[in-house]
Amino acid sequence: MKLAIFVLATLAAVALSVNTAQEAHIIPGQVAVVTFSNISLIYNSPKDWFLALTAPWCGHCMKLMPELLMLAETMNDTPDIVIAKANADAEVALQLQFNMAAFPTIYFISAHSGEV
Repeated sequence: MKLAIFVLATLAAVALSVNTAQEAHIIPGQVAVVTFSNISLIYNSPKDWFLALTAPWCGHCMKLMPELLMLAETMNDTPDIVIAKANADAEVALQLQFNMAAFPTIYFISAHSGEV
């Protein structure tokens, strides 16, 4: 019951967020930022997505970030894949959507099948 109330409160907060119209900022050579309000861009995209769900307090996540930036720079000439991150600590709805068990959690989402 408490979890259901928490989920509903979180979803309501996301729905009322100022960022609901915000799109993922996709800049070649940089890491795109994904939120719950723009997650549909991944599933409606003609590109593959490499998504890292992180938390700012997570030591492993902090170590991952420079590697993620380097990957984005390396993949700059590959237009069919987007390197992205999400602060899943702040975006609890993403934790639930991706059934997260730990930080960081990394997914590859195929454009062709939509499979995670």
